[in-house]
Amino acid sequence: MAGTLGRLIAFVLTLALVSSGTIEATSKQIGRKFRSAEPPADGLARALDLLERLEETEQGNAWPTLAGFLRLGPSAKQADKRLMEIAERRPDIMQDMLRVLLAIRSPLAAQLVNEEILQALESDASQEHLPFGFFTARSLSAIGREAVAAEPALIEVLRRSVHRESRLLAARTLGFIGSPASLSALLEALDSPSDVVLNWNAAHALGRIADLGALNALEAAATDHWYPPVRQAAAQAIQSLNGASVYVPLRRDVYDWAIDFNSNEAIGSEIEPCDLWPDSETAIIKTPFIAKDPHDIVKVPGLHLEIRNHPEDQLERPVAPRFVVPVEGGWLGGSDRGEWGGELVYFDENGDQKILLWAGVRFIHRFGSAFIALVQEYSDHGAVFRLSRNSRGHWVARFWRGLPGRPRWSWQEDSGDLIIHTSAGRIGLDEAGRMRMANCEE
Repeated sequence: MAGTLGRLIAFVLTLALVSSGTIEATSKQIGRKFRSAEPPADGLARALDLLERLEETEQGNAWPTLAGFLRLGPSAKQADKRLMEIAERRPDIMQDMLRVLLAIRSPLAAQLVNEEILQALESDASQEHLPFGFFTARSLSAIGREAVAAEPALIEVLRRSVHRESRLLAARTLGFIGSPASLSALLEALDSPSDVVLNWNAAHALGRIADLGALNALEAAATDHWYPPVRQAAAQAIQSLNGASVYVPLRRDVYDWAIDFNSNEAIGSEIEPCDLWPDSETAIIKTPFIAKDPHDIVKVPGLHLEIRNHPEDQLERPVAPRFVVPVEGGWLGGSDRGEWGGELVYFDENGDQKILLWAGVRFIHRFGSAFIALVQEYSDHGAVFRLSRNSRGHWVARFWRGLPGRPRWSWQEDSGDLIIHTSAGRIGLDEAGRMRMANCEE
C-alpha cells in the first residue's frame, strides 16, 4: 500500500512540474520512474499525454519519457498506433520511437525496420551504418510471425550484407518469423561453403519454418556436412519437418526472451576439446613465430612500428603490434587486446600505417600464394581473412571463411593444410578453402 501511495504521489508531482513549465525535467523523472518500479494502472495514459505535451515545445527531451516504455515492455503494445501517430508528427523522435516499438513488440516496427534496411543497402555501399544489429534482430524475433513485414529486408541482408554478424542475425531472425518466403535464401545459406556458423543458423531457421521444400537439402546436410553440430542441427530440423515438436516454445516474457534467442549462439559446445598441443616439442617447431626463412612470421620486438589513432577505444598512446610479417614494401602487423579488440595493419617502409581490419588478430600465415589472418570476432566466433593487394596495389582484408569458435592457436602441417585450434573444435583448412574436423593428434 505504501509503495502504491508513493508512486501515486510521484506522478502527481510530475504533473505539477509540467504545469510549471519544466517539461524536460519532468520527462526525465517519469522515465526514471518507469524504469525503477511498476507504474500505476494509468501510467501509460499519463505518459502518452506527456508525450503530446512535449511535442509542443522545442526544448523538450522526449527520450527519457520514451524510455519508460522499455520498462512497460509488451504491456504497452496496445498503444503502438498512438505512439506512431505522435512520431509522425514529431520526425525528430522517429528513431527513438522505433526503438520503443521494437521493445514493446509492435508489428508496426517491422515495416519501419524493413524500409530503413533497404534504404541503407541501396545508399551506403560500405554498409558501415546498416541499421540492423542484435537488439533489432532479437526484437523482431520476439514479435515472431507478426514481423513478416521485415522479411524482404532480412532476406537482402542475408544475401548481400558485407558484415558477417548481420548475415548470421538475419538467418536466425528469419527462422523465428517463420515465413516460407525466406526458404530460398536460407537454403543458399545452408549450402554456403564460406561460413559454418551460417550453415548452422540456417539449419535451425529451416527447422523452425518447417517447410517440406527444405527436406532434401537438410537430408544432405545431416549426412554430408563436415561439422558435427551442423549435421545435428539439420537432423533436428528434419524431425520438425516431420511434425515433431523439437523446438522449445518461444517464451513471451520480456525478461526471458534473450535466453531463447541466444540459444542459437553457442555452436560446438558439445564437441570434446583436444589438448592444446599433442606434442609440445613438435608444436614449438610448428608455431608460426619461429623464423625458419624470410617468409615465415616473426616477432620483431626491436622494430619500432606503432598502431596509432585507434577510433574505437580511444587509446591514449600508440600500441605496438603483437607480431609483424615482412611483405614486399613493408609489413603486415596484428594485435589482439582481448575484449578491447585489436587491428590488422599494413606498414609501409617508412612506418606509415593503413588499418585493414578492426578485430583481434590472433595469427597471420603465408598460405600458398597469399597471406591469411585468423581473427577473433564478436562473441565466441572467429574468422579467416585473405590479405592481398587490390588492382590499385593497396593491401585489403576480405572475409574468406567463418570459424565456429575463437582461434586459440594455429600451425601448418607438412601437407600445407592449416590446423586451427578453436574453442569449438580443431579445424583443418586447405588452400582451396575446404574445411574438415582435425583429429587431436594433428
